[in-house]
Amino acid sequence: MKKIILLLSLTMLMFSCSNESKMKSEIKNYLDKNAKDPKSYEFVELKILDTVTVGSISEDEIEANNRILKDNDEAMQISKTTLGKAIKLNKQYNDNSFDEYIIGATDDIKAIEKENFVCNKQIAKYRKTINSKEILGYVATHKFRIKNGFGALDLDEMWVEFDKDFKLLKMDKSPNFDVFKK
Repeated sequence: MKKIILLLSLTMLMFSCSNESKMKSEIKNYLDKNAKDPKSYEFVELKILDTVTVGSISEDEIEANNRILKDNDEAMQISKTTLGKAIKLNKQYNDNSFDEYIIGATDDIKAIEKENFVCNKQIAKYRKTINSKEILGYVATHKFRIKNGFGALDLDEMWVEFDKDFKLLKMDKSPNFDVFKK
């Protein structure tokens, strides 16, 4: 039993090392093409933060659409209140002075209903894939030293996104994970 556990541990270690070396190689190639002084590059650290799956993207999209629906509920209440008051005032004063408010509120209600329809359609689409464990890619941070424009060696940290085959998709100062969204 101990031998099996040891063998599995070694296999996992070798697998993760080879994947990390693929990532390092992709980063090095990127910096060779894009850095001002690529020969001054010194690796410090590569930390994988997340494995991006179809399911995790689906969860995020459902959550985003639910936030829109919640905001739309509040906007709908305001528009319906405005519409009701404008209709009441038109009747009260027996003229059409408040028609622009009626038209505006009606247009707002139609736009909100249309957006809600789209959101609900998106939620239904993403619910079908919420349990998927299919890997789309990986998100990591990479610390390194490289010479700046003045020739001084700076410590830098970048967010890095890789596809499922560890090919570099994006390297940026700030996290922005829209690369994996379809």
